[in-house]
Amino acid sequence: EITANLTMGATKYNYSNPNSPLTNSFRYWYVDAKVILPKTMAISFFSGVAFYGFGVGAWQRMQITTITPPNPADIENASQTSAPQGSGAFFTPDKNIGFGFKVLAVIGTYPEPKAFNCDAALNAEFTTSGGLNKIWFDLDFWAMAGLLERSDAPVTGEVLIQYIPPSKIFDIQARAKIIY
Repeated sequence: EITANLTMGATKYNYSNPNSPLTNSFRYWYVDAKVILPKTMAISFFSGVAFYGFGVGAWQRMQITTITPPNPADIENASQTSAPQGSGAFFTPDKNIGFGFKVLAVIGTYPEPKAFNCDAALNAEFTTSGGLNKIWFDLDFWAMAGLLERSDAPVTGEVLIQYIPPSKIFDIQARAKIIY
């Protein structure tokens, strides 16, 4: 399974006075892609553990937001469809973000990833002047579901560990859901 996205654009933003008719525009873009390999092509790196895919993303002048999986009742009652990006993240233009990147590995038990599999990613964002704005590690996991059947997993969860140097915030969040 391969997913890829590319968005480019330009917007106008007044850097000094919102009431001024003088505005400056800025350009923004993001690209992300992810591939999940067939089980037969897994790359074993520890006994019983293998890489089952990889992903990469990059963005400029975009704010990245990851979204918690929706409530199944909301999905059942939905009247229209929506589609997040291949990485599961949403991007919004933001003049204060210089450059950001994401590297992702799809990891699971080997030779059968159905017992446990996850997407582990390292992300970083830099300011327009080149300083570190934010760095974070996120892990989304599924148990008792194959790589392409993750939406039906009875056990799911996510972990987020982030550090935001400008405000000196270190944050850890975790969530798990077990359907029995």
